[in-house]
Amino acid sequence: VGSSDPRYPRHIVALTDDLTSLAEALPEGEVKVRRLDKEDSSLIFASGSSRVDRLTLSPDSSTIVTVGFRDDLAWWDLQDTSDPIMRVSARRAVFSADGGTLATVTGDGHSIIWDTATRRERLRIEHGGQSFGSSVAVSPDGTVLALTFGIDDFENAVSLWNATTGEHLGTLPGHKQAIWSVAFSPNGRTLASSSADGSLRLWNVASRRELMSIAEGDSSLAHLHFSPDGSYLVGGTP
Repeated sequence: VGSSDPRYPRHIVALTDDLTSLAEALPEGEVKVRRLDKEDSSLIFASGSSRVDRLTLSPDSSTIVTVGFRDDLAWWDLQDTSDPIMRVSARRAVFSADGGTLATVTGDGHSIIWDTATRRERLRIEHGGQSFGSSVAVSPDGTVLALTFGIDDFENAVSLWNATTGEHLGTLPGHKQAIWSVAFSPNGRTLASSSADGSLRLWNVASRRELMSIAEGDSSLAHLHFSPDGSYLVGGTP
C-alpha cells in the first residue's frame, strides 16, 4: 500500500502468485517490471504520475495496473507502454486468479468489470457506496465481486455482487469497525475479511454465513492472501 503523504513514501511492489514477475515503483513515477524466471529481463516505463501509490500485476504478467498519487488509475500492456490501455478515475483494482477479469472501483459509486481478453468494459455495477472502497476482491473465476466501503460505512459489512449480471447477492455483517481487507480462497468458496476491530472472519460465499471468527486478532491486520492450495491465510500490516 502507498502513503497518502508524499513526504513519507513507501516501497511499493507487486508480485505474481507464481513468483515469476516483480513490479516496483521507482522515483518520479517510473515503474520497473522484472521477470524473475528469466535473466536480464526487465522493463522500466513512465506511469505519467509524479508518484505511484499502488501496483497490480495480471496473473500472466502481460499487463499491470498503476495508481498514481492523486491521479487516475491506468492499465498498461507491458509489450507496449507508450500509452495505457485505459485510464479511469479509480483507486482500487484487482485481477481474478484466472486472469480473465479486472475489477476497478471508481470514485462515483460504481465498479467497472473489464474483460481482459478484449480489454473492454464488460459491466458497470452501480453500488452507490462511498467512493473507491477500502478493499475489493474478485473470486478466482471472476464471477463474484466482494467490496467494502471504508470508515464511512456504519454497517461495516462486506458487500457481494454478481460480476456477470451486476446483481447484489447480499452482505456479510459482523465486523464492528472498518474492514481492512477481503480475500477469496483459491476455490472461491470461502471469503476472509479483517477489520480494525481486531477480528478475522471466514465466510461461506454461497450461503453468506460466517464459518468462524478470531476475535482477538491484530487491529492492523490487512492485505489478506490465501496460499495457492488454500491451506494457509497470510496477512500483513498496512
